[in-house]
Amino acid sequence: LRFDGIDDAYSSASPIALGTDEVCALASVYKMSDAAIGMVCELSPSTGSNNGSFFLAAPRDPSVANYGFCPKGTIIAQVTTGASFAAPHGAILTGQSKIGSDLATLRVKGVQVASAATDQGTGPYTVQTLYVGGRAETFLLFNGWVSGLLVLSRLPSAAELAYAEKYFARKSGITL
Repeated sequence: LRFDGIDDAYSSASPIALGTDEVCALASVYKMSDAAIGMVCELSPSTGSNNGSFFLAAPRDPSVANYGFCPKGTIIAQVTTGASFAAPHGAILTGQSKIGSDLATLRVKGVQVASAATDQGTGPYTVQTLYVGGRAETFLLFNGWVSGLLVLSRLPSAAELAYAEKYFARKSGITL
């Protein structure tokens, strides 16, 4: 999917129910710009940042040109790369969270680059719309390509995660 950062985004046809307090969001992305926050994918209502939601962003902070993953039970946890990955830049991004154990990690190209043990509150990921390329299809629009996206309602084993990241990298031409 190619997003121009101006008016392109998609959403699931109906709300998605993950039903657990675990999520793994894996995306193959190529960001073309760091001019504004870009939502790669987000599980939320149109208002964003509500209980039982998450998002992957590229960039999360335009002034740093970083990547970010933000999961939330009843309290949001922000996991962002400390390093800059200036556009244009291709990556396999993997955000993982377990609300009940306050686990939140972000991987870039198969390497964990950030984590947070921030209290995420309580509850599961709730029934919400999955947006790709922008929040509510109207703002925080991503500028680049998403060539693969996988959202799991569980944390994969280390072997499963390594396989999925390698598969996405091979299919999108990104070197891990």
